[in-house]
Amino acid sequence: RKSKPVMSNTEIKKVVQFKKFENKEQEYARDIWLFLYRANGMNYADLIRLKWTNISGKYIVFTRMKTENTRKNNIKDIVVPISPNLRKIIDKVGVKTSPFVLGILKEGYTEKTISYKKDWQQQKLNRDLKYISEKLGLSVDLRLKTSRDSYATTLKRSGKSRDEIGEMMGHSTSQ
Repeated sequence: RKSKPVMSNTEIKKVVQFKKFENKEQEYARDIWLFLYRANGMNYADLIRLKWTNISGKYIVFTRMKTENTRKNNIKDIVVPISPNLRKIIDKVGVKTSPFVLGILKEGYTEKTISYKKDWQQQKLNRDLKYISEKLGLSVDLRLKTSRDSYATTLKRSGKSRDEIGEMMGHSTSQ
């Protein structure tokens, strides 16, 4: 399997510590990236659908949208421990007046509307993340999808097995 380019641990730390935003949208984009990274490399499609009811005590429990669509049997929940850092991000970006954590979706939206909103938001967030990439001189463009790859690589660097990483990320196998 071809390896994906990922940031070093030092670069990830720079993203976490970055504060020189030109506007609130850039800070929000960075916070969403950190949410995805700290939530077991969650996909943005899953985050946008995440509801407050998925957060129970010290855990986020959800099923990957991709899994629901591709695997009818053996669907497993992903359980994400809520670290203090993840809790801060949830509190910062969460919209308490909505049933959805990010408050972008509304109950009753069609899959087409959800897909449109996700794609539009993702493009907007990635544009704001590009500014941060350039400002920090990162070796890999900071994009929403790099959070997942960076999370997996961070675990690999820390000595986790492929099976452990796959389990945390909701893979059906460790291939």
